[in-house]
Amino acid sequence: MMRASTLAALGIGLVLSAWQARPVQADPSPDETTVVARVGERTITVDELNRRIASLPPFQLRAFGSSADEVRRNFLKKVMIREALLVQGARAAKLDERGDVQERIRGVLRSSMLSGVRTETISKSPVTDEEIRRYYDANPTKFHTPARIAIWRILVPKREEAAAIVKAMLADPTPKRWNDICREKSVDRATSMRGGNLGFVAPDGTTAEPGLKVDQAVLGAAGGVEDGKIVPDPIAEGDKFAVIWRRQSMKAVDRPIEIESASIKQVLTHEKTEKRMADLIERLRKDHMSDFNLDLVDLIDVAPTGDLQAVKRPGSLAPKKASALPAPVPGPGLR
Repeated sequence: MMRASTLAALGIGLVLSAWQARPVQADPSPDETTVVARVGERTITVDELNRRIASLPPFQLRAFGSSADEVRRNFLKKVMIREALLVQGARAAKLDERGDVQERIRGVLRSSMLSGVRTETISKSPVTDEEIRRYYDANPTKFHTPARIAIWRILVPKREEAAAIVKAMLADPTPKRWNDICREKSVDRATSMRGGNLGFVAPDGTTAEPGLKVDQAVLGAAGGVEDGKIVPDPIAEGDKFAVIWRRQSMKAVDRPIEIESASIKQVLTHEKTEKRMADLIERLRKDHMSDFNLDLVDLIDVAPTGDLQAVKRPGSLAPKKASALPAPVPGPGLR
């Protein structure tokens, strides 16, 4: 039969395990405004201590003790009071008057403002399903891509010349051989120096390059062979003839709104946040900005290396370099 002491030990172990599995909760009996420590002008209240402890995951809290009371005491002494003492010491040393420290403080304030604007946007103007649907319908090219073929093409004036190129390429179908012939023979100067690469071509002949549209005869010929194959006959393209190499293909892509909903929501949330931020900046500009001398910025030059240097003003003279001391002249007493 199990002893009473063994049962008691097991009970204590179960209680401790249950406490470690959830965040520490402070004793609710003290008033939340009760001051638990004061360092200079800084006061630490029960409410602040509770919030700081609640923000940490249980595995971090275990480093401060094995009971809730021990965690609270150690966290107060080792973290919050330590922070307050360091802040007090920094102020006593006037570190907050240093330019680099002030810039870091401004950075924290900026980040807090941005975070607050985003939180406010999400809570007061959340993205709706209807907004997601409107964005999805208004941007079909972002979610639906037709099948495309990557095509290389050499364009020459005569069929006989194109046939000779086809024969040469079928004998030696290497990209180097193709590029050499394209640079030498192709009359399409817009693509000859890049191996006649037309990129991925959509069924309507459009490409990723603005203004470049592929003739349907070329596209149809490329569609009649497999990836990596050269079209065995020259193809008439206007009054010229094309040698075509189908390099690869991409299947059509259709992404339903159910898959894209989360990413669209992020985009719209960002747009709303940026709009709210722009309105805030404009309001703050009217309320707080009193001096703006943009012309003075032109007196600062940024070198290619990223270094800052003053711009030479028109009519100013370059500073004189310190003249070197005259070299000693041999004379009496000089050896």
